Amino acid sequence: MSGLKEDNGLTATQIKEFIELSKQKGVDFNPRTGATCPICRTERAEVTRTMPWGGSLRIRYHKCKCGWTFKSMEVST
Repeated sequence: MSGLKEDNGLTATQIKEFIELSKQKGVDFNPRTGATCPICRTERAEVTRTMPWGGSLRIRYHKCKCGWTFKSMEVST
């Protein structure tokens, strides 16, 4: 599996590393456009839980229509 190339030019290992990193670190949240699923790239994934502001950071948890769950981070300016 690690030597195979996917349609996007990444190896399966690179894709797996990206998925694990996106789970740990999260994706950006934009108040205007929401969060984009890191797997299928669908915009405005459903928010399932919103945490209170912690200083200038707010974390949200999402579930995409593709079934992927992930977190996003919004930084206030």
